[in-house]
Amino acid sequence: MTLPVVNATVLAAYGMREHPVRGSEMHYGIELAAPLGSSVLAALDGVVVSLEEHLDYGQGILLDHGGGLKTFYACIKDIKVKEGERVKQGDKIAVIASGKEGEKAFLYFEVRINDRPVNPREVLPEE
Repeated sequence: MTLPVVNATVLAAYGMREHPVRGSEMHYGIELAAPLGSSVLAALDGVVVSLEEHLDYGQGILLDHGGGLKTFYACIKDIKVKEGERVKQGDKIAVIASGKEGEKAFLYFEVRINDRPVNPREVLPEE
């Protein structure tokens, strides 16, 4: 598995954090900061399970990599794939959308094993 954005930095880690409105909450993915419009790449070969719209994260893509492993990409635009499409590791699947006013642009990236979120750092190679 590879990072889905080239030259990204981790803006927010997996785990508990303080939300300005909702208080303490679990953050099930990582936020990868990168320039607005950066390419979002498939972390592994897989199949597009769904294209989703989320209240907190906007547009999203869910990929199934087999063996119970799935990845979710959000805070994106210009989606380049369709449901049911096969993708290869490194294929461009979208671009990073703008961050909220005053925030950096970022990709929200989540890894799920058997539909349960896990810390992406546990499955990503060391940088």
